[in-house]
Amino acid sequence: MLRRRVRSYPASMRNTWVVTAIGLCLLVGCGSDADGGGSGGAGSSGASGSGGTAGSAATGGSSGSGATGGTGGTSGSSGGESGSSGGGGESGNSGSGGTAGSEGPWAIPDLPYSVTPTTAIDAPADQWTYVAFPDSKCANGTATGIAINPIDDAIGLLVFMQGGGACWDADTCLVRKASVHLEDTVGEATVLAEAGGLSGLFDHGNQANPFRQFAYVYMPYCTGDLHAGQGTQTYNAGAGDVTIEHHGGRNVEAYLKRLRATFPNIGRVVVSGISAGGFGATLNWWRYQGAFPYARVDIWDDAGLLVDATDARWSVMVNAWDMVLPPGCDACDERMSAWLPFYGAHLLAPRRYALSGYLGDAVIGQYFGLTAEMIESQMLALRAATAANQKTFFLSGTQHSVIGEGALTMTSDNTSLLPWILQYALDDAAWDHAGP
Repeated sequence: MLRRRVRSYPASMRNTWVVTAIGLCLLVGCGSDADGGGSGGAGSSGASGSGGTAGSAATGGSSGSGATGGTGGTSGSSGGESGSSGGGGESGNSGSGGTAGSEGPWAIPDLPYSVTPTTAIDAPADQWTYVAFPDSKCANGTATGIAINPIDDAIGLLVFMQGGGACWDADTCLVRKASVHLEDTVGEATVLAEAGGLSGLFDHGNQANPFRQFAYVYMPYCTGDLHAGQGTQTYNAGAGDVTIEHHGGRNVEAYLKRLRATFPNIGRVVVSGISAGGFGATLNWWRYQGAFPYARVDIWDDAGLLVDATDARWSVMVNAWDMVLPPGCDACDERMSAWLPFYGAHLLAPRRYALSGYLGDAVIGQYFGLTAEMIESQMLALRAATAANQKTFFLSGTQHSVIGEGALTMTSDNTSLLPWILQYALDDAAWDHAGP
């Protein structure tokens, strides 16, 4: 059974906020989109949440439960190219049309989460195509979709979850409008425009790209809930009731049902995101792994720092979004810092979890009511307690996103993100914590 815990919160609670909507290009040409100060509106990037998860039993003639995909690309040379695929595995006998279960070489028996694959997506190779999801919802109740950029014989799937703030009460949702696309219809034109800005790791033609043999998926953000909610809330800031659909987690489930059907033989899934999208990648890791029990699922969270507020703010958010928590994570609705230790006990190596960010991140400080010194202290404590397959890349400063501030440039700490993330991607045994 999936569990959610509902908590009350003080009506007087109001939070200062800074929204930074980070640009869409990864590792090259990245910059921030817009910084909203005080009660300013959010920037223009971002969009809706993302989809759920599936099991691994055979469905309708797809590969049988004995067949698994390859293990993805092995490490290439030091030049940065990925190795050949793990072979994709041979197909098993035809399935009998059963529903998806949780069996598979990467399944986690004590996290029993799965979904039934639905209709595979048919899209042309090596270009972005919009896929509508009528069962998805943005904050204003309108449907959205995803963008997909497949490639023939893909060995893996690289997912990008967009960021752009969050909201959880009348003040943050209606007055400050502290998350992107709360009032927007996020349809084909918006999603393709945002996905089209991705580059670097989303370039099939770049021979130095370790993910060039992966299919790509862009998940927009328009639900204000870090891609993790399933609730409907009615807020009133004095001008009448306004309904907000915090539907990000349900969107994730809807998307992953079709992605599971579209990529039945891949060996690796890498889920990345910036800010709210980074949080979304982390909060949904257990869902993604349940969706692809025949594939290894890794996470790269940039600027979604897992800090603990000094008040009950995180519980307020979980309550407002009606967030579903991973089974057994009893403290996940109380402390953000509880998530990585929980994952460390369940999502084991060789899976990899990467967290990058600034130790004095001013946006995170506004978000959770913390000073730069508090954030640094918490992040260094988090690093010290990480599992062996969880690594951090920290820089000094108050900026918000390592990617958005220029991943290819040398920093004041004499550290560059690119070699570190290549080690992560290529399973380099030397991959370790970096930065101060």
